Amino acid sequence: MSRSRYSHLLCLGCLWKHVYIPTNHHINRRYSSVIAGQSEDFTVECGNEYAMPWAEFSDNCDDELEITSSVVSEGTCPEVVTYTWTATDNCNNSTTATVVVTIVDTTAPMWYSEGYSETVSCGSEYMVYEPYAYDTCSEVTYDSSMEVVAGDCPANYTEVYTFYAVDACGNAAEPLVISITYVDDAAPMWVSIPNSNEISCDATVPSDAPVAMDNCSEFTVEMTEEIIDGQCPNNYVIVRSWTATDACGNVSEPATVSYYIYDNTAPVITTELSDLNYECPVEIVPAEIAATDNCSDVSIESGVETIWMDECGNGYFMVYYLVSDACGNSTEASYYVNIYDETAPVLSETPENMVLACDEMLPEAPVVTAMDNCNGEVAVEFTEEIVGDMPAEGSIADCNILTPVRAEGNPCNYPYDWAMALFAMPSSHRWYQVSEGSLVQYPDGTIHVEATLVNAVNPANGFYVNVEFANGMDWAAWSTQAFPTGFKADCGGEAANHEDWMYYILQAGDGAELVGFGAYEGSAINLVHAPSNNYFGFQLGDGANNYNADDNGFGGWFTYNGVFLVDGQPIMSGNASGAGDFAFNLDCCPDYQVVRTWTAMDCTGNVVMHSQTISWEGSTDITPDQVTPGLETMEVSKGNIDIVNIYPNPSNMNTQIKVVSNIDNNIAVDVVDVTGRVIAKIYNGQVDAGVVYNFMLNSGELNNGLYQVRMSSSTEVVAKQLQVIK
Repeated sequence: MSRSRYSHLLCLGCLWKHVYIPTNHHINRRYSSVIAGQSEDFTVECGNEYAMPWAEFSDNCDDELEITSSVVSEGTCPEVVTYTWTATDNCNNSTTATVVVTIVDTTAPMWYSEGYSETVSCGSEYMVYEPYAYDTCSEVTYDSSMEVVAGDCPANYTEVYTFYAVDACGNAAEPLVISITYVDDAAPMWVSIPNSNEISCDATVPSDAPVAMDNCSEFTVEMTEEIIDGQCPNNYVIVRSWTATDACGNVSEPATVSYYIYDNTAPVITTELSDLNYECPVEIVPAEIAATDNCSDVSIESGVETIWMDECGNGYFMVYYLVSDACGNSTEASYYVNIYDETAPVLSETPENMVLACDEMLPEAPVVTAMDNCNGEVAVEFTEEIVGDMPAEGSIADCNILTPVRAEGNPCNYPYDWAMALFAMPSSHRWYQVSEGSLVQYPDGTIHVEATLVNAVNPANGFYVNVEFANGMDWAAWSTQAFPTGFKADCGGEAANHEDWMYYILQAGDGAELVGFGAYEGSAINLVHAPSNNYFGFQLGDGANNYNADDNGFGGWFTYNGVFLVDGQPIMSGNASGAGDFAFNLDCCPDYQVVRTWTAMDCTGNVVMHSQTISWEGSTDITPDQVTPGLETMEVSKGNIDIVNIYPNPSNMNTQIKVVSNIDNNIAVDVVDVTGRVIAKIYNGQVDAGVVYNFMLNSGELNNGLYQVRMSSSTEVVAKQLQVIK
């Protein structure tokens, strides 16, 4: 405790200061007394500022007093604050002063905010924050209540919040009210809506419905459906529309789904169609077919289109169908009718080959007719051809000259077989044999002999012989001539036949009848009939060669004269002359064959050919190069040759042709049109047995139409049809 030398006014409180009494003023304690002065008791509202109570002391003796003070607060409502001061002088005389301040609380708390009303959409979250109040003197305690006031529909209502504030002295603030009104003003929302789609008319229309939700209440959904017709019965639109209505009558926007029903599937033809082939012309009637459609009935149209047709009724035709449903979807189908006569006519007979005796006459050709499967009777073309060495024009006999074989026993002791003898020549140049030669007899009584005769000792040397004979007559005429006549049969001739012989006179010509070759080159010898009185003639007939008794011979006597050179040197003093003989065996069987061919072709060009070969016994063999391919046994059949395949067929591009022969063969492969005219030569040559040969034909160069691929050998013909369609 401090002492002040001066008396002062003592204040207790935050706004007041002590006034100190000076301490250097001394008072006699025995005589002094303390006098106090103070403020009045008062009452104040809490929270307000008030003047601090005070007390003032004085002493009569002491200048310095010891002053003590205390503040005691009791109670809350009110709060009584007692301020006490005690002044003691040096003699321990004391005086006490007291001021009582009563602090009362009569003011209620105050809210920081005011109450309010708010309108919000139902289903939304609205946070109501508790309000706060403030009080000057004490803490505030709170309380609240909430009341729900129903509206005109289940989702419309009001939440009324009431808040209370009371301070520690029971002062209560005015209640604060907050009203939140919830209103259902939103229609239901669609969560998912099925997609609009295109659906085939034979598919099931989906039954899916949209899904809705509402923020506040339950709802009802209604659906309407509309069908909009399209351009055909199976094309239309199904329009489905849904609306959702909640409990407060809010109606959603329509959810619309459109299903576009379409028919784009063509009908299906259930009948299996296959191409047809006929040989002969027929009336083409489209076959009945069945068809189905996924959605509607069908209509069927059909017709026949001619791709090509020839004058024979052959052709390639397309039978077509158009099947349509109610919406115009259509399916096309077709099959082809091929009318082509592939069968050749049949000949009434096929004359067999004949071999005649040498002196047998060629028989009359039989009359052959032909029938065709499509055309009835068809014309037969007949041809006759001579194959081999042709007889001389106008001749009645064309005979090969042969060297005769000496008669049995060789009556004249000849050292060689000979056809010409020059008896006056040395033996090494006397005897001659036939290399080749012919004797041609004419109806005017003449004979022409042309031959190559070679030396029997040295065949490299010889003569070319060219001799004419005339005045041919039979025995009756020969034996009654005005001069004596006879016959020769002295070296093995057949005298008994002399009356059947013909007799001729050798005609001396302008040139030499014998012309040498080889070592005899340069020799030229003329011949003259002998004897000069024509007693003997040159004899023609069986055994007439005066040499042997062969069936057919020619012989006679001549004299010769001329130059005979050997290696350029003359013999017999350069003048060769003497007597000589011709002695020939004759092969007068024809050296040819007669090939008769009957050919019948129908309107399409199918050909049947048959050939008959007539030959004579003893004929010289005919060499292969003399035979015309395709003339012998030409009947069409499957034998040693075959057309294996033609592909593709019909064709409009390269066509592969396969052929085979069962034997080594010489074949020709051609393409012919319906008239039989060859329009393409594919191959002509040798083929090996069993080997399939492939040939390529450019069909693109041919016109539309029907053709034949024809394969032929010397004995057979086969043919197959080729159609060209572009």
